[in-house]
Amino acid sequence: MIYGGTPSNPAIYQGNYIGQQSGAFVGSASSIFGPGVLKVFSQPAILMSAAESWFLQAEAIQRTWLTGNAQTAYQNGVAASFSFLGVPSAASAASTYYNQSDAETNFTTATNKIAVIMRQKWMAENSVNPFEEWADYRRLGLPADIPLTQNPAVDVMAIPVRIIYPTIEYQTNSTNVTAQGTVNQHTTKVFWMP
Repeated sequence: MIYGGTPSNPAIYQGNYIGQQSGAFVGSASSIFGPGVLKVFSQPAILMSAAESWFLQAEAIQRTWLTGNAQTAYQNGVAASFSFLGVPSAASAASTYYNQSDAETNFTTATNKIAVIMRQKWMAENSVNPFEEWADYRRLGLPADIPLTQNPAVDVMAIPVRIIYPTIEYQTNSTNVTAQGTVNQHTTKVFWMP
């Protein structure tokens, strides 16, 4: 979760679309990150956060791959994210958040439980370990409404599905790379993608 607000009012979230060139909240009127994403310049790298672990468990339980309570694992994931970000009274704030009537956050009222889990996992990991969320998006197509840039200079309005091979790979592993054919980062899917 991004926790924070504007410098003049920390309780209000105001933002812009990616690449937006002008508008009401451009610049200093936009919300800021809360106290927890970048703690210190020497902070250790996170291989897997507690929030990610809980959301993975929630997905596995919901798919009946593990036993347990998917809603509890989901709620623990939200609480772990709030705690990591340094939200004041994190457990209480998380409870208020996931108990609201919004079907995007309330596990009980959600019609697509996997979509709710993946949305919250995406928000929790977005600034912490975004590569994992990119892999989840390629795997499931969730969240389905990730905002794309509004920058007019962008020529392809799609999230890349693949990383392009670096030039050195063509030089040192040309037989295998050329056997893959032409690779387009927006259309050439990895073999395991649907």
